[in-house]
Amino acid sequence: MSTDGLDLLTADHLQLRRLFTQQACVEPGERAHSRVVGRIVRLITVHTFIEDEVLYPRVRRTVPHLAVGTSRAHQEHRVVNLLCVELCAPPEHVSPGATAQMLASVMTRHMVAEETVWFPQVREGLSTAQLSELGVLMIEARRHAPTAPSAATPFKRIADPVFG
Repeated sequence: MSTDGLDLLTADHLQLRRLFTQQACVEPGERAHSRVVGRIVRLITVHTFIEDEVLYPRVRRTVPHLAVGTSRAHQEHRVVNLLCVELCAPPEHVSPGATAQMLASVMTRHMVAEETVWFPQVREGLSTAQLSELGVLMIEARRHAPTAPSAATPFKRIADPVFG
């Protein structure tokens, strides 16, 4: 198994895409839909925690010109977290089908941007050893990452290099 941090995150993206496909094939309200959505929410919660707590701080320190990208991605994670919180609400308070579709749309756009634009830039700025070290840190962070979204948004506020 590769410990390249970006490869680990890309593997999460692949798993999320598969789950989004499964979710789209099941009617909202069915038990199978709830199970798939639960898996999606868990994976997204862990994944965004790892990016926010390990990847983004490291990139801001070692590849400062990419800091603006970390701030934008962090804000996208906040939106994703709110959608996950909504999906975890009682069904009478939310439209699970519409919310799940919105989550899939936002997260897919985010993953494509990371994989096609941002990850290649990070790969250029970090050595193979740094990417491997990042992966080891991510594996460790995964062990203590939250698995359910928090209405209080559990992530630290990241200082925005443009707006402060």
